[in-house]
Amino acid sequence: MDNYPNIEIKSNVKDGYTEIFIDGVKLKGVRSFELKQDAPGIPTLTVDLNAMNMSVDCLGILRHKGYGELKITLKDDYGNESELLGSES
Repeated sequence: MDNYPNIEIKSNVKDGYTEIFIDGVKLKGVRSFELKQDAPGIPTLTVDLNAMNMSVDCLGILRHKGYGELKITLKDDYGNESELLGSES
């Protein structure tokens, strides 16, 4: 299937961890994952990542359900930055 990424899930039973690779690149910061398939559909992989250093380049809705403050900096098409500050949940 040329249009889909090659996903590998490898468990190290001895050391007690699992690694996920997409097209040969290891995902860093994986907290958990869920692999499911609704018959007769295509399997779906959901990955929970630590999002400590991230950039979002799209219009969308941001939700914060964690603890503490979340600093969000928005940059428009001209490079102008503005900050939003999430409050504690």
